[in-house]
Amino acid sequence: MNLLLQMFVPGLPATQGSKRHVGRGIMVDSCKRLPQWRNLVAFTAAACTVGVKPCDTAVAVQVTFYLPRPAGHYGTGRNASVLKATAPAYPLGKPDTSKMFRAIEDAMSGVVYTDDCRVVEIRAAKRYADETTDNKPGARVRVWVVDEQDEQHTKENDA
Repeated sequence: MNLLLQMFVPGLPATQGSKRHVGRGIMVDSCKRLPQWRNLVAFTAAACTVGVKPCDTAVAVQVTFYLPRPAGHYGTGRNASVLKATAPAYPLGKPDTSKMFRAIEDAMSGVVYTDDCRVVEIRAAKRYADETTDNKPGARVRVWVVDEQDEQHTKENDA
């Protein structure tokens, strides 16, 4: 596979997929931050692919979402920066990984690839952000072009 795009989108990832009914048959996304998040993802992707036409072949997308830790995971007073022993290693609650991925996938449609139906392989993970490292809140995104040789290797491994 050939790497097509690698980027980091800073900010709090938004979810896409859950809708709520607001009356008269009108449905809206339940996440109010979704339009702003999708615009930021599309803008960042466009900045990373200046002069490159959207890919019209099969692509693989990998996203790692970094979410801020809740304040309750830390001690208090002089231990305010110390993680409690009971704090979970992974974000086990909402937001849903698949719904955050859907927002990224749709935002890159028409920018990185011609349509999100071109995505044939996905890998998504969510982790806690760590302000002391490069893992700030946001999403680390990688997109690869999947070629026929990769597909043949996958078929052999699936058999």
